Amino acid sequence: FLNMNGITLSLDEVQDVLRSTMMLRRVQAQVFENEPAEKRVIPIEPGALKTLVEQELVGLEDYTQLRKQLAGGKVRYAINHINTYSSEGEKIVVFAYHREVIERIASSLGKAAVTIHGDTTEAERRDNADRFRNDPECTVIIGSIPAMGMAINLSVASHIVFVEMDWTPGMMEQAEERCSDRDQKNQVFIEYLVYDGSIDKRMAENRLGKES
Repeated sequence: FLNMNGITLSLDEVQDVLRSTMMLRRVQAQVFENEPAEKRVIPIEPGALKTLVEQELVGLEDYTQLRKQLAGGKVRYAINHINTYSSEGEKIVVFAYHREVIERIASSLGKAAVTIHGDTTEAERRDNADRFRNDPECTVIIGSIPAMGMAINLSVASHIVFVEMDWTPGMMEQAEERCSDRDQKNQVFIEYLVYDGSIDKRMAENRLGKES
């Protein structure tokens, strides 16, 4: 109990007063005791897509389509990378942006994967998240950054792979925190798959620099 100006309030009553008169903003480090996430950039040689990477850097026309083509070229690398870990039973959270990228990766993994994207209904979202959390045979959840990057607890995993990145730092921060929770016992490991020399590589390196 707390005595304020002769009025005795319980802690619950104090919290009600605080919440009704102000908003308290706390960063994740103030709420949970997890170690800071370990992050690393994994550069991919663009090969035949080098010209597209160069076009992206100078901002040529039809930028949206260009980004989609570059993302599609990562799928094979992403699948191989994910399989390296998921084949050993490790649960992995995978973020992308384009629906086609999400579906191609999920298709290659079969029943081991579930997805969450813009067309996923609320019921499907709950079912897929629950299956990822509770089914040992479901080792990968693949989602779009806007649809799966907020308000979902995926702390059953401690490994996040970004196949694509979002331009909005706040969206990236939210997505990066999906595995961080008071239930998380391990240090979270975050990887960014990016083309060498691309804008995404610069963005990912900036995110690492921000943490240092």
